[in-house]
Amino acid sequence: MIFGLLEPYKNCIYNSALLINQEGEIILKHRKFQEPMKFCRGNTVKTTNTEFGKVSIIICGDLYNKRIAKWVKKKKPDYLFVPMEYSPETGNIIEEDIKVMSERARLLEVKTFVVNSSPPGGAWVFDESGDLLTQTARDNVLTFSLFENMY
Repeated sequence: MIFGLLEPYKNCIYNSALLINQEGEIILKHRKFQEPMKFCRGNTVKTTNTEFGKVSIIICGDLYNKRIAKWVKKKKPDYLFVPMEYSPETGNIIEEDIKVMSERARLLEVKTFVVNSSPPGGAWVFDESGDLLTQTARDNVLTFSLFENMY
């Protein structure tokens, strides 16, 4: 399970995301790097090995940061998860938004899972070439099997 939270630490508050394994242990934490708010910023991208492969997490605007892109490419995860809170001015995710996410997945060369928690919602899965594998709109549930799409 991956989820976002506001993480108090010392004199800071971080916009963070955690990966929890089946035993309920935190096995990966990412602190958002590309942070326009008054939060403290993270300073790296980490990976962890799971039974499904090597995993990384970045948050929202981190997807578009050149420094983060270099870290992700260097770490070479099998899967990248991107919890996002994006509410476009139009009120709807448009084709151009999906195209930009696709281009980032292609640049990072990693299977990328994006989930948008802010209205209008939505979720997308891109392969390493940036091709859109599946998507859902609004708050509809998206189910994607890694096993059906492996090799």
